[in-house]
Amino acid sequence: PRPSRPKTLTTPKAAAPSAQHVQHIQRRYLLKDIWVICDRFSDSSRVYQGYVGGIESSNLESIIKFSTSGLEPDLTLLLDCPVEISIPRVKSDLSEFRAKKGAKRFDEASLPVHQKIRDGFLEVHRAHPKRVKLVDASGSHQDVLDQSLAILTRKFFS
Repeated sequence: PRPSRPKTLTTPKAAAPSAQHVQHIQRRYLLKDIWVICDRFSDSSRVYQGYVGGIESSNLESIIKFSTSGLEPDLTLLLDCPVEISIPRVKSDLSEFRAKKGAKRFDEASLPVHQKIRDGFLEVHRAHPKRVKLVDASGSHQDVLDQSLAILTRKFFS
């Protein structure tokens, strides 16, 4: 078996792409009042590096603040469904995805790991209920889209 890397080495390495994305893409567009939509950002770091990976919260928050220059989303849509629904979906998509990009480390994780990831994201939602909005992703693509558009409309167009 491959030896595990120390947590303190993994976290700064994981933060580097966020820092680059913030500096080279997000800030440039935000300064022009153009919306930036990301599929992962600081909340994912909080869950995967902190909640699942065990990095101490204060250390992780310092790394996140440094790597994002303090930038936080105005809104986060948390697409949530029970792991008993999400795991079969991931597994059915893996063969096609693997052919294109290769599976991510957590894609093939066990049910308890997926549950811990879900619990971590739900904890982020509880900690930031005004910013993190829950979308029931257990339904169809159209249901998820309709819920997401309703949240966006209430937040930005009401």
